[in-house]
Amino acid sequence: LFLGIASLCMAGCSEEKPEACYIDVYAEYPNDETLTQTKATLSASISVQSGIGSEYGFYLSNKRAELETAAAGAKKVVSDGNYSNFTYQATGLTPATTYYFRAFASNGNSTFYGEIIEFETRQRSEPVLGEFFVLNVTENSVDLRCSILDSGEETESNLTYGFQYQKGGEANFVSETDGV
Repeated sequence: LFLGIASLCMAGCSEEKPEACYIDVYAEYPNDETLTQTKATLSASISVQSGIGSEYGFYLSNKRAELETAAAGAKKVVSDGNYSNFTYQATGLTPATTYYFRAFASNGNSTFYGEIIEFETRQRSEPVLGEFFVLNVTENSVDLRCSILDSGEETESNLTYGFQYQKGGEANFVSETDGV
């Protein structure tokens, strides 16, 4: 009990003086360098008139209403480190999807929220291929070469690639993907 009273006095925070507990929470829109198809770096800062106390971080959801009420469906992320400037790398997001986030901070008596910020993850794009080369043509073989300049994917592990070919006079193409 004594430690609780002492910590309230040291912070200058009390139910009689709620203005001494005021915290400003500011969040920033994810910049283009940190916003991808499935990831976004969330950034915020807190200015504190009195001690921070228990926790700070972000709420993240693809439903704005969940953040307006801090609903259980919103993902709550508690941050570590310096509260004056803190970040969180949100991963596993869905491409081309609108998300909402807001920063929060608690001083032990109250929780304060920043404004709700909306962002959209990037769309998947089509692969970009380099020049196509046909080399070493013989009666029953040919070397085909082409480079992938941009996979259109955030990670190359999602990419499948190869060549399709068709014998003269046949209607269907044959796909060749292994060993390419």
